[in-house]
Parts: sequence; structure tokens; C-alpha cells
Amino acid sequence: MIFLVLFAIPVWILSYLLRRRVGGLVALLVGTAAVPIILRLTDRFFAEWAAVLNVIGGSYAALIGLVGVVLWLQRRPARAHECRACLYDLSGNVTGVCPECGTILPSVSEAELAMARREPSPEPVVLAERLSA
Repeated sequence: MIFLVLFAIPVWILSYLLRRRVGGLVALLVGTAAVPIILRLTDRFFAEWAAVLNVIGGSYAALIGLVGVVLWLQRRPARAHECRACLYDLSGNVTGVCPECGTILPSVSEAELAMARREPSPEPVVLAERLSA
């Protein structure tokens, strides 16, 4: 019984980590298709239980596939240099508009620009010398 859980978890983890990518979809398809294949290979050992195992295995494969599709369809969070709408790489873009989808990018506030331009604070020794003088 624990095998069923241990089989599904890696399939779901891969489909989530590689969400919206071909690799995640491949992991999901391979993991879902493996259940009926394993059942077909074990039919000769469990001939009297084959019909029951096929129903249970088919339901289990459907569960793995359904949960995996839901996880695979989750949206990836946009990184700092990506468009929030289409995840296009915006490295070096200074126009303020995504060239892929036309989304207007949020502008950097004046406070953030001032913090970026600010010089680093003086060393503690230099600051102590200025205070003592």
C-alpha cells in the first residue's frame, strides 16, 4: 500500500517543479502510463484478480493524472526580470513595456531609485574619527 503513495509523490513533485514546461508534462505522462503497464506485466501472476486490479489501477492512474495536471497547470511566479503577465525575460528592457505581450511594467518608485543611488555608509573607523575631531 505504501508503494502507491511512494510512486505518486515523485510524479507530483516533478510535475509541480517543472510546471508549465514540457519536462513536467513528460514526467506526468510517464508516471500515469506506468500504472497500466505495470498491471499488464503482473496479470499472469494475479490472473484471478486481474479484473479487480485493472479497475483499481485505472482509478489510481486517473487520480495520479488528475492531481498531476492540476499541479502542472499552476502558474510559475515571475522572477524580478520577467514580465508578470507572460514571463518574458525583460533583461535590459528600458522602455517600460513588455515587447512580447505589451503589458505596461510597473515603474520603479523614486524612493527605490534614491536607495539604489545612495553611497554606502562610511566605515565605522572613519565615522569614529570624524566624531572625535
